[in-house]
Amino acid sequence: IVSTSDTNVWPNVLRTVLELRQATMMEVIKIIDKTGGVFLSMAIIGLIATLLRRDKKNGIEGIKYFVLFCLWIAVTLWAGTKGSRFVLLAVPAVGVGLGAWADIVAFYIRLIATKTLKLKQVWGTCIVIGVSFMFTVYMVNAAAQVGEEVLPNMEDSWWNALTKIKEESKPNAIITSWWDFGYIFIAFADRPVTFDGGSQNTPQAHWVGKFFL
Repeated sequence: IVSTSDTNVWPNVLRTVLELRQATMMEVIKIIDKTGGVFLSMAIIGLIATLLRRDKKNGIEGIKYFVLFCLWIAVTLWAGTKGSRFVLLAVPAVGVGLGAWADIVAFYIRLIATKTLKLKQVWGTCIVIGVSFMFTVYMVNAAAQVGEEVLPNMEDSWWNALTKIKEESKPNAIITSWWDFGYIFIAFADRPVTFDGGSQNTPQAHWVGKFFL
């Protein structure tokens, strides 16, 4: 996180937001791909293979979509180095690339199973399903791990406190806190706040900080 030391009397608290931190390209790749680039490489290979398979059939259309998705991935990965939250924008393009890769792999697995190994087409399909299941298990486990590590911000103590404020405070009451939970207070207590995620680069950051200090 970048230091908030500044000659400006009004500190820009946006610098302390974790998902706006700058990152190296390798860090960005690890954010979107826990394998360190394996899935991202598969997505790019899928896009290239799709272009080569369908270029003669679709002509300029195949090239157009190939360029579109490659630019999408490249630009969003670059944007992630300026703020890690922008990596999320790469997910749809990478997903399309992975889908294209899976389509190519499934095609050749069925081809090898039926032409080379002389298996019935149904067995080729079963092999494709089995390979897909292996990748699915990995992704489900990764998602489950995230679910175990990330805790919700809302709990009974928050709910009880904010409900009490909503029911017992005056309608023009204002909640003063640091910015992190500002939107939660607005939503559940139905009261305005002095400071929230939309006012991090305003004088409220200075005065609320001095208040708590």
